[in-house]
Amino acid sequence: MASARLSGIARRGSGVHVHTTRRNYKDKVYESHLLRRSYREDGKVKNETLANLSHLPSVTIEVIRESLAGKSHVVAGGEFEIERSLFHGHVAAIAAMANKLKLASLLGPESKERDIILALVIARVTSPSSKLATTRWWQDTTIACDFGVGDASTDDLYGAMDWILQRQGAIETQLSRRHLTEGSQQGGTRLRDSAKGIGGWQATKPYQIPALVRI
Repeated sequence: MASARLSGIARRGSGVHVHTTRRNYKDKVYESHLLRRSYREDGKVKNETLANLSHLPSVTIEVIRESLAGKSHVVAGGEFEIERSLFHGHVAAIAAMANKLKLASLLGPESKERDIILALVIARVTSPSSKLATTRWWQDTTIACDFGVGDASTDDLYGAMDWILQRQGAIETQLSRRHLTEGSQQGGTRLRDSAKGIGGWQATKPYQIPALVRI
């Protein structure tokens, strides 16, 4: 009965809308939501209340309001199908920490090699594996897109590692300036490379520099 009435209203071209009123009483705000029809009669605009929607959940009221305004709604997930999803949260957390530590600027100027090294560091922290397995793992995370390493081969990885090895001295110098005071350097504290791989910089006691991830 009600749906037939609303259908008849729509056919007549009358404006049906949700009208909301608010009133304050004793430090409280009371809202009422009415479904109304606006129409002209004898040259005057009049309103007719069709239903009281106040008892409905606010979300439902908004859906009705937007639908009457011409907005279409679909069931969540009903208009698309997820074909693939990429892991993001854990790699994004490590990337954010690397950014906070200014790791990119420490490694060197912007380049493909630097992006690969950054991606390798994140991979080593979150999912340590061989170089070949790492390039495959990238494809299931947002690293491949964020760092542009989706098409990187194992040769590219070893090339990037050669690049970072050539920058070892410059990186150690920056670490020294960042973490060691002038007095501690004069006292004999020095940096030394770890026995294996690149990264892993340490300081002899009593001063300790946070180690870089060995990749």
